Amino acid sequence: MSFDGESVTSESLAGKRSLFCFYPFAFSGVCTDQFSVYQGDIEQFKQRGVDLYAISVDALPSANAFKESLGVTDITFLADFEPKGQVAQAFGTYREGGFNDRSVFLIEPDGTIGWSKKMPTPGEFPGTDEVIAGIDAASA
Repeated sequence: MSFDGESVTSESLAGKRSLFCFYPFAFSGVCTDQFSVYQGDIEQFKQRGVDLYAISVDALPSANAFKESLGVTDITFLADFEPKGQVAQAFGTYREGGFNDRSVFLIEPDGTIGWSKKMPTPGEFPGTDEVIAGIDAASA
């Protein structure tokens, strides 16, 4: 996966808590709402030492334009474009037809998944309270 021309690898995430937020389509209403809400509540994530990553199968220019249009500053947008959906497939959240399910995965510092949530439809996203509860439960 990449952002701003830089690759994000398991090695670059080692020792950190990361929340992978897979989303289906840049510029859609639900995706816009999800990342606007998460940006508004970013301090709750920071207090728990969690970095947020928004991941779609869109090309990097689309991911960057989407981030810029949202005015999001504290969430890194990643392109899982080439090979298309390779990371989403590894997490079991890629859909035939070329897009992601909406899902979130808490990646612990040792690389294991501490908590996850896959939404029943792409039209829903887990709110901050639900995600924070999952992060807190994984920390207990």
